[in-house]
Amino acid sequence: MATAVLVIAMSACNEKKSKDSIIDSWIMPIEGQPGKMQSIKLEEGGDASSINMATLAYKYWE
Repeated sequence: MATAVLVIAMSACNEKKSKDSIIDSWIMPIEGQPGKMQSIKLEEGGDASSINMATLAYKYWE
């Protein structure tokens, strides 16, 4: 499930960085909640966080 969310979220990237970088906030709509968004934030150094995703609390990535 988390992999599917990441793949979907990656397609919604706002491309602030180089196209080769995944360091960014990956935003997608919340299914069944029009106008609401959720996201995964990947930071340099391996830190990660979830926004509006209580059941998928990301803390790190590699």
